Amino acid sequence: VLMEREVELGSDPTLDDLIHAAQTQNLTLKEAGFRILQARANLAIQMGNLFPQTQQAFGGYTRNAISTLAANQQFLPERFFDNNSMGFNLSWELDFWGRFRRAIIAAADDLDASVYDYDDVLVTLLGDVASTYVEIRTIQQQIEYTNDNIKIQKESLDIAEARFRGGLSSELDVEQAISQLAQTEANIPALQKQLRQANDRLCILLGIPTEDLVKCMEAKKIPVVAPNVVVGIPCNLLCRRPDVRRAERLAAAQC
Repeated sequence: VLMEREVELGSDPTLDDLIHAAQTQNLTLKEAGFRILQARANLAIQMGNLFPQTQQAFGGYTRNAISTLAANQQFLPERFFDNNSMGFNLSWELDFWGRFRRAIIAAADDLDASVYDYDDVLVTLLGDVASTYVEIRTIQQQIEYTNDNIKIQKESLDIAEARFRGGLSSELDVEQAISQLAQTEANIPALQKQLRQANDRLCILLGIPTEDLVKCMEAKKIPVVAPNVVVGIPCNLLCRRPDVRRAERLAAAQC
């Protein structure tokens, strides 16, 4: 019965919506994205050091007038005249020993590391969203099975009471049926608690205030991973991990 209620992860539209919401709203993922922008700006700064670093231009303009009391005014062509001035200075440090070029390479490695850090956060986020969603669906199925067991045990209790009233069984059978029913009913609050905790974790992953997401979810089957997953050569899986690639780029930046 459980296998009939399962569905592959890639064919669940509810999970797709949750993953899309997590990608657009998760604050930690946004923080990693802004680190990429910061690394890009730092790379641009390091590249700019190859060019003139300090430059300044200035200019001036004055308009002068000769006093009417000046002597020999008849020899002056004009009483008013203009004075313009303009200049600039420039400093440029040549990258003779390659210090700036190596700084650019290190900044590029830092940029790659920030990109892999974003990928690491993204993979972890989407994995947590999917696992939490599967946990919610599993708990919902457990609650459904528990409610079905409660209905069956209530019918068994009615039968035990009827047999006791007819003198066909002892009161012990009735007490055992009551105890078993109470034990099964006690599982419902614990499952509901687990369901609420999983719901709160999912809200945190989505970057939204805590709300009851379960009410917005339609009844779905328990999603499972596809039986066949293309992973390539197993020995190369380690090199595909974003955290390993990030560590490698950081080591390259330090060198």
